[in-house]
Amino acid sequence: MSERFKRSVRTYHQEATVQKSIAAHLCQRVGPYVTQPVSLLEIGCGTGFLTQEIMKHLPISSALFNDINPEVEPFIRQFLSKERRFVASDAETFSFSNCFDLVISSSVIQWFNDIEHFVSKIHSALTENGIIALSTFGAQNMQEIKKITGVSLPYPDIRKYVNIHFQILHYEEQLLSIPFKTPMDVLKHLKNTGVNGIQRTHWGVKQLHDFQEKYEQSYKTESGVCLTYHPVYVIAQKK
Repeated sequence: MSERFKRSVRTYHQEATVQKSIAAHLCQRVGPYVTQPVSLLEIGCGTGFLTQEIMKHLPISSALFNDINPEVEPFIRQFLSKERRFVASDAETFSFSNCFDLVISSSVIQWFNDIEHFVSKIHSALTENGIIALSTFGAQNMQEIKKITGVSLPYPDIRKYVNIHFQILHYEEQLLSIPFKTPMDVLKHLKNTGVNGIQRTHWGVKQLHDFQEKYEQSYKTESGVCLTYHPVYVIAQKK
């Protein structure tokens, strides 16, 4: 995961318009539950889509912004100060202190190896009545790619992990159909954002032709073709 995103850091910031929209929506949804200044931990800040929304709209007393790639720091440097730091680390293995009122993460945890362990660790890192706010993806995410290639990330129901340690305050799903002119534009989008396991596959000319043909046959629209995103949002309070 780290190497894939490292290669696409700059193209991600330009191309990942869906992830930017998801980050804004997550911040909007968590706003009513954050009514006074909080200590914040953002997991997987990336190029700062969610970071920017947080600093605009939430009352933050202190913050730790985390990402597995140190290459993203220039994108969020404008938000850093003595009270707002950045740490490059793997959130699944890094030891966070137990001093955060809000832990937030957008479009990240679907990449984790052990989501249950991560949620348990975040529970320990939160103060009493602390809030966790997550966006991830559901089973219909990029369903077109999965049906054609058989390649997909696993998208487990995040609620079964959150329910163990938290009381769910808000749960929401969306289905977003994103238009592209051609199937090749879909592939370029996936490459530039690094968001799908299809990048691990190296195709020849015939495989590319077959992919384009099947995609057009199955998902052609008046303006081209489409790709489905299935964002899922969970906001919960520590039990």
